[in-house]
Amino acid sequence: MVPTHGDFSERNILANPTTGEITGIIDWAEVGILPFGFALYGLDNLLGYLTPNGWVFHDTADYLRDEFWRVFCEVVGGVSQSEMEFIQLTRQAGLFLRYGLPYKPGRKGVVGVGGTNNTSLKVLTGLVPAEESPFSTPYFHDMTV
Repeated sequence: MVPTHGDFSERNILANPTTGEITGIIDWAEVGILPFGFALYGLDNLLGYLTPNGWVFHDTADYLRDEFWRVFCEVVGGVSQSEMEFIQLTRQAGLFLRYGLPYKPGRKGVVGVGGTNNTSLKVLTGLVPAEESPFSTPYFHDMTV
């Protein structure tokens, strides 16, 4: 269980414009204590964007995702296969909470942004493709130590 930013997105990350180094994370109003992985939708948000036809990942998304997990595993001293599977499941739960629930003031933890239009559903569909099993995603391949 870790403190989890409830609205983790590029709008809430401060960075040095010259170096790209992260200098701060703002807007902690909806912080909650959740299993690690619920806010990983923020990583996916940085790696792509929504078009009228659906979600599109940047050309470097696979490299950047792999680099994130390489550094993460290095910093925490390794992650077992079962831990990575748990992170994967909490990531998917976070995606569904984020894009499948409407915003509700005062909700702590992952803030839902779903609404009556289908924008959130397009994002959710792009980040969790239908052919992807809930227990297997390409985002965590070969990242265990």
